[in-house]
Amino acid sequence: MCCALLLGLLSTTCLAEYAVGVAGSELCPGIDLATDPDNCGDCGVVCSDVQACVQGVCSSSCDVGFLCERTCSDFVDDPLHCGSCDEACAVGEACIEGSCVDTCDGACDDTTELCEDTRCVCRPGFLRCNGFCTDGSTDPENCSECSMRCEGGVCADSTCIALCPDGTMTCGNGACPDLDSNEAHCGGCDSPCLTTELCVGGVCRGYHFAPCEQCPCDGCGEDTCCSDGPDTLCVAGGQCPS
Repeated sequence: MCCALLLGLLSTTCLAEYAVGVAGSELCPGIDLATDPDNCGDCGVVCSDVQACVQGVCSSSCDVGFLCERTCSDFVDDPLHCGSCDEACAVGEACIEGSCVDTCDGACDDTTELCEDTRCVCRPGFLRCNGFCTDGSTDPENCSECSMRCEGGVCADSTCIALCPDGTMTCGNGACPDLDSNEAHCGGCDSPCLTTELCVGGVCRGYHFAPCEQCPCDGCGEDTCCSDGPDTLCVAGGQCPS
C-alpha cells in the first residue's frame, strides 16, 4: 500500500514537471532554447552581452567555434561572421571556407537580382516575368503577378487603381512608386538601387545583414542598425528604411 502511494506520488510529481516544461515551451514557440541568448534553456532567460547560449546554458566560451556578438560561429560558412567576427558577407554572397564569394560569377543583374545557391533570383518584392525581374508593386503590366495588366489605370501597392494616390509619383506608363522607399524608383522615376542597396529617404544606401540578432549592434560600426521584419540590418547613412 505504501509503495503504491509512493509510486503514485512520484508519478504525479513527474507529470507536473512535464506539464510545466510543456507550458514553458509554449510561451516561446519557434525558439531554440539551446542556442537563443534571449531564451537560454528556458523562456526569458537572457545571457549577458559577453555570453552565448551553449546547449541551453549561458557561457562565456563556445564548445565549437568563436564567440561573436552573443552567438557562436565557426567562421567557415557563417555569412554573418565569415572568417572573423566583424566580417559580414554582402547581400547575395555566400561564406565559403571563411571567404565571402559570389557563387553566380557576376551573372546576376545588379539592380534586380541576387545570387542564391549559385542561382540568380529576384530581389525581395520583385517578380520574374518573361525571364526578367520586375517590381510587382508598381509595374502596370505585371501588377502583383505576371501579366496582370492595369488596363487604362495605374499600379500602386500591387493593386490596379484609376489614379496614383497621394504620396506617390506617376512614373512611366502607369507606375505609382513612393520615391522615398521604392528600390526601382528611388528619389526619381526609373532610378533603381543596386541589389546591395536599399532606398532610404529617396537615396540608395548600402546595407548588409548585421552580425547580431537585434539592435543595437556594435558589429554595424558606423552604419545604422535597423530591424527590418525578421532581419537585423546595418544600413549606411544614419537612417533606417521606412
